[in-house]
Amino acid sequence: MTRFEWNGLRIGDIVSVHAPLATVDPSVVGTVRHVTEHAGGRNDVGIRLHGATLDVWPSWLAVHRAEHPALGTCWRCDAVAARIA
Repeated sequence: MTRFEWNGLRIGDIVSVHAPLATVDPSVVGTVRHVTEHAGGRNDVGIRLHGATLDVWPSWLAVHRAEHPALGTCWRCDAVAARIA
């Protein structure tokens, strides 16, 4: 996800989260629950992972839209798919 997309997230948006950043694990779907906007900078975004009771506050580098396009796909999702195939 780009910083522009990250700062465009709003409460209720569905996203996929990879955690921790250094692993190549499958992503987990979640819903944006909190957005704290910062002038001239990067927003803080709280996400409730589906099936969880607490919110996570991941880096923008670990998140993408749940339905990411075929072009510019997530390298982590692609790596997991390649391991399974």
